[in-house]
Amino acid sequence: MSAITSTNAYEDLGLSLRQQTQKPKDQLGQDEFLQLMTTQLTNQDPLKPMEDGDFISQMAQFGTVNGITELQSSFASMASAMQSSQALQASVMVGRSVTIPSEQGVLSETGSLSASVNLPAAAQNTVINISKPNGELVRTINLGEQSAGINDFSWDGITEGGERAPAGNYIITAQSTNGEDAESLQIFTSDTVDSVSLGGAGGFTLHLSSLGDRSLNDVLKIS
Repeated sequence: MSAITSTNAYEDLGLSLRQQTQKPKDQLGQDEFLQLMTTQLTNQDPLKPMEDGDFISQMAQFGTVNGITELQSSFASMASAMQSSQALQASVMVGRSVTIPSEQGVLSETGSLSASVNLPAAAQNTVINISKPNGELVRTINLGEQSAGINDFSWDGITEGGERAPAGNYIITAQSTNGEDAESLQIFTSDTVDSVSLGGAGGFTLHLSSLGDRSLNDVLKIS
């Protein structure tokens, strides 16, 4: 049996050598695999040549590995496309008002403070307390009977003493009562999106004017 000394074996197998970019030394590409196989065939024992089954098995194994590599490359391209799509979505968010779960609300110089309260069940009476960051109570708003779900309310900025409260951040708490049972409620407030950063659990992070950084997953409503 004569040894194989020609690279025409590549063409016989329906394969061809191709120029590849430099890769780490611990990775085996198609060219290296074919060179190893050719060397193996060249130096095999003429009395114990490689079985056809062994040859086909090696080719199948390499085909599987090569397919996985191409699949990984496809996933990388898909991830890049998704990131571009997220960037486009993020740009639309800038300048919009978003409603998020937060006990901190913002009162402007002349406007009102709008917020929402989440009632898990209908309540006979719902009370809203608005305080300064130091805990000083500024205003109590009695909403009366409320149905289950998200209920909107607003504070006109007037204190219990009838004066206009200064602009700034205020703490909002709420409590519902049914007979003798009382329950603390979740508050949602709104703020404006100044900018957006890609990444985070929600796909990107919203940088709000007054309420800091929040994930898109936190947003209840966009307006």
